[in-house]
Amino acid sequence: AETSLGADLRFDTPAEAADAYRAILVQKRVPLVRWDQRQQLVQGLWQEFERAGERGLSFAMMAEILTEFARSKGLNVPLQALQKLTYTLNIAKCLSRDGRTPEFVREPDMLNDYFRLVVDASAALERMHRTYLTGILHERPSTPLIPDAVALLLFNAADEEATQRAEKLIDEVQRGRGVSFSAGDGRLPTIGQRARITFQPAEMFPRLRNAVVGLRRTGRATTGAAVHEHLKSTDPAFVLSEMGLKFKDLAVQAQQAGYVRIIEHAGSDFELEPGSLGNGEGHS
Repeated sequence: AETSLGADLRFDTPAEAADAYRAILVQKRVPLVRWDQRQQLVQGLWQEFERAGERGLSFAMMAEILTEFARSKGLNVPLQALQKLTYTLNIAKCLSRDGRTPEFVREPDMLNDYFRLVVDASAALERMHRTYLTGILHERPSTPLIPDAVALLLFNAADEEATQRAEKLIDEVQRGRGVSFSAGDGRLPTIGQRARITFQPAEMFPRLRNAVVGLRRTGRATTGAAVHEHLKSTDPAFVLSEMGLKFKDLAVQAQQAGYVRIIEHAGSDFELEPGSLGNGEGHS
């Protein structure tokens, strides 16, 4: 089901989209710890896991360790956010009770279930990031995952490195390799569920422009066919059949609105460039 946030969410610029993602996570009661703090906390917790050895740590111990670590490092992170961080590690299958098989334990005994590591800290952070994105899609399947915006959300930056990392995460999530917030089994909303979402053409113009910007930034082709395929594979809201439009018709309307520019080529294909509307938006 779609989140009740509804029309309050905007995706016209990367900054607006990142704010929308945060709002969806807050609605799910998942406060996202800032990237630099998230790195420190996970790395600190992993050091304690290594000290614990074969015995491992319980969730109560993890929360206590993170609370003390945050205090010692001067990190102003609410207790609820620290607790949610440990649960996200659980959902993302970073831990294991037997030390071998990654698992999601739906209702762990906070005091008596002891967990050990099955991935290193870097891999755990990547799994957490996929879990956040999959959670957003589970809460609101129509949400477009925009590389610049995902980079702002997860890494507090939209430079080339952060955007490339975001592109990789989006690709993994959209291909079904993420971890589901609900089931812990990596499933995303089905094509049938996505197809029931209807959008007006104008709602797709910012998504079209962001796709072109993202492809150009990573040196990939921005022909009509390439952009069309990219949108179909990365944006669950992109359901042209529901709008009764061909992709070229949508591109023409987006050009008229200033979101993209069409460069015609000989033959049937064409190339897309970002339009003048929104140039530089979302980067401060």
